[in-house]
Amino acid sequence: MTFALQDISKRVGLGRLAYRLWYRPRQWCDWGRAYGWRLTWRAARGDRPMAAAARLLPAQSAAQYRLEIPVYFLTGRHFWHQTAFCVHSLQHFTDTALPLYFASDGTLDATIGGRLTTLFPGARILDHHELDERTAAALPPARYPTLHTHRRCFVLLRKLTDTLTDGRGYRLFLDSDMLFWRRPDELLRRARRSEPLYLADLGDDGYALPRAVLKQRLGVEPASGVNSGLVGAYAERVDWDLIERACKLLVAEGRDQRLLEQTLWAVVLATQEAKPLDAREYRVVINPPGLRAALAAGRPALLHYAWHARLPYVADEWRRYIETLMPNPGVSVTGAPKPAEPPQEGP
Repeated sequence: MTFALQDISKRVGLGRLAYRLWYRPRQWCDWGRAYGWRLTWRAARGDRPMAAAARLLPAQSAAQYRLEIPVYFLTGRHFWHQTAFCVHSLQHFTDTALPLYFASDGTLDATIGGRLTTLFPGARILDHHELDERTAAALPPARYPTLHTHRRCFVLLRKLTDTLTDGRGYRLFLDSDMLFWRRPDELLRRARRSEPLYLADLGDDGYALPRAVLKQRLGVEPASGVNSGLVGAYAERVDWDLIERACKLLVAEGRDQRLLEQTLWAVVLATQEAKPLDAREYRVVINPPGLRAALAAGRPALLHYAWHARLPYVADEWRRYIETLMPNPGVSVTGAPKPAEPPQEGP
């Protein structure tokens, strides 16, 4: 028995083993007590059918409009299906073609890349080897050691480094755990004008250190209330020396390292004078009660299912999106035509 456990721990890794055998089950139990066992059970079983449904998302007809703004996603083995749903919903409700870039989180292999390019012809896959080389060329490790160290061990930091070091110009970054539910007119309008923008968080100061402290230590006050699930920014306007200093400060003194990447985005966006999207139409929800409150006011143009809101997202919300693609109940997702929509103005 001892040898068997040792063998398992070597193959799986002690950290992952502890997560699977202790922390993960405990987390599901906590969610069950907090939000109900039925929802928790459905969420636990939701990823696999969601991935199966992602492979069958209907092909979309040629877009009526085109917007030459690069749109980036960080994705890989565990999140490609969420990426697929987010992209599909964006294209479905905008009828707009956008250049798509899928950046690897380190796990995006040829099989997953093939699934994404089959669903979205013309999309560009950025594998992790290419991204490593490009990031090292743009940000020499000797000059930016903290960013490189934490880019390797903290995957979310790649949302910033790997999408802003490929040259010049305005671009959008989107998280995968989001769905569009209506035409995002404000987003399209402001993106067309290349305006720096971001998704408004639930509070003004959800960062690894308070904004006042960061202003005192860095000389720049981070933008207020940034949620990095959706960001529009200019690559050439990023002060990487400032971001290296900020990253070093946050690693040394930050209280919650999970907020490291979001805090750095807030610094970037402050220097570009970015303004948030309308929080009523582009909403962040963090738990099932928050989602219910948002839906009570009518589905917004975009929902970002953060933190514990992942439960209803994986259990039910992707299924509801599929229903919007079907002219009547019971029709297979495969080849389902888009419902007729009233004419829309261009982006």
